[in-house]
Amino acid sequence: MKVLHVAIGTYPTSENPIAGIFVKKLVEMQRSKGLDSRVINGINSWFGFLKSGFSLNAERFTFTNQRGISRLPKLVQERYFSRLSAAFKKQCNFMPDVIHCHFANNAPLGQKLSLEFDCPYVVTLHENHWWFEEIIINDAQKYMSAITGSDIITRPNSIDLIDLYKWNIPYEKLMYLPNYVDEDSFRISSEAERTRARNELRIRRDKVILNIASLDKNKGQELLIISTSVLKKKLPSFEVWIIGEGPEEKALRDLSAQLGVQEDIKFLGRVENNKLQSYLSCADVFAMPSKAESFGISQVEGMLAGIPVVATKNFGSEDIVMNGRNGFIASSRDPREYAKLLFEAVNKNWDHHDIRRSAVERFGGSAIYKIMMDLYTTAVKRYAKKS
Repeated sequence: MKVLHVAIGTYPTSENPIAGIFVKKLVEMQRSKGLDSRVINGINSWFGFLKSGFSLNAERFTFTNQRGISRLPKLVQERYFSRLSAAFKKQCNFMPDVIHCHFANNAPLGQKLSLEFDCPYVVTLHENHWWFEEIIINDAQKYMSAITGSDIITRPNSIDLIDLYKWNIPYEKLMYLPNYVDEDSFRISSEAERTRARNELRIRRDKVILNIASLDKNKGQELLIISTSVLKKKLPSFEVWIIGEGPEEKALRDLSAQLGVQEDIKFLGRVENNKLQSYLSCADVFAMPSKAESFGISQVEGMLAGIPVVATKNFGSEDIVMNGRNGFIASSRDPREYAKLLFEAVNKNWDHHDIRRSAVERFGGSAIYKIMMDLYTTAVKRYAKKS
């Protein structure tokens, strides 16, 4: 089967090597299992309308994408995507059996490509709940026809499927499709590896609580910081690491100072994906205090390293965290409750191999490949009947 992934703006580039890395990992996994999977990716430019050529690099077709296309009138967008899909068919020697669009903004191009190649298209809406409401529900005309016209619509967590019921989409079109997480990228560290990593990173305290997320309001780090001030009264020797960057960094640093926990919290900025294993080797608990997650890949990566997760009710975590087996989910955003669960997680004797197994069994290559093949096969059969 040949699969064409449409991932404009959601695929790693030299400028942003971590953007949409989960899509790249998915394509690599499918290719490793024998699928001829390719991806369309665009390099943003203000002159995209003037260029329509594609370049091929291994599994990736790259073109010059018109910057700001989503803000232009719908008719202009439709003409642009029609021209783009026709150029792709003419220039690229690839005939997909199914087209897989990632995020709402890629559904219109997927729809046009589906017409050019006479094949089904699938849309995965990776947007978290609040993002989804902001860009889709509040401006439904921009994307609704392209999304609802697809053969299958998926969400990475089962709770967010409820958003789509508002559009009266036939039930059989809606499917739960978890993200794929590469189980070979992270591992449970040996005691020797853990000791070496702690020495290299100069850890002097007994316990480490780790958070990996962009620093924006929806990621909820303020809850983690306030909870740190509560936890200090019960847990004397620990530190919190926050890996990521974003617009809320100054506000979070100021909050840490205001609460007197600035010495207990380290803001580590961006860490390259291939270096995260060392930080995971040192961690005792993974904190996931987000207000909304469509999935939350970083928490699964923590589980692959055998680390329990303390999460909030943020949609994504509720499909991933199993209370008592691989972590805890707070019932509220009360810092006292979150601090209590952090304390319990730090002190519980976890089965780290079982934590990893809980992630591999549901989100590893074999599990996700089977779900995807069933999904693609279903899409092809439905399209054939419709035609």
